[in-house]
Amino acid sequence: MVSEAAALRRVLPFALSWALLALPVGAAEIRSLLPGATDGWLSFSLSARDLLDARTTSTIESGLPGNCIYQVSLVGVGGEVFERRFYNFTLRFDVWEELYRLEGPGGERVFDSLAAADSAWANPRDLKFVPLSRLEAQVDYQLHVEISVRSIAMADRLRLAEFVSRSSSAGRQELHVDVGALFSRLAGHEDSGGEERFASPRFRPASLAVQESP
Repeated sequence: MVSEAAALRRVLPFALSWALLALPVGAAEIRSLLPGATDGWLSFSLSARDLLDARTTSTIESGLPGNCIYQVSLVGVGGEVFERRFYNFTLRFDVWEELYRLEGPGGERVFDSLAAADSAWANPRDLKFVPLSRLEAQVDYQLHVEISVRSIAMADRLRLAEFVSRSSSAGRQELHVDVGALFSRLAGHEDSGGEERFASPRFRPASLAVQESP
């Protein structure tokens, strides 16, 4: 049987992602979101700016991590959501090496300056989303993205654990998070709003520009 601690370690990253999206994003602005095709996958590239506020910058410069979460949804003409995924970027300053380390979907990248690292997590390219074989080639789709950049204190991480509870599905013990209560507890109210949201132009998979992975 899976221990409570082990189960918590598995669910906490998802809980943190939801918590980040529940909190204000400040002055961040998404400027573009473009779908593409990469190695048989629907992919996307986006461009954002002003991700770092003073609090998050101070946190990163002190050696603690800051997180940028992109929540990306594939939406049909009628507003139905076919797929939703989170992309998490963690940025920290290596005080010993005096370098900035950015961990993301493509692994770790190292930068000499905060400005360079900020540009990298604000402008991800060709992130794979879903296999094109799962989509209708001549059907219109749209990508929606929401973004949040936050630093999370240890106290908030501990408070997140309070909302982890057991549920049963298909005969297996699983964990879930009471998202509504979580948002209310961390954000201080039930509907925080404030996330930066953006939608791509509508597209058909058959007409996407094909990219190749480096």
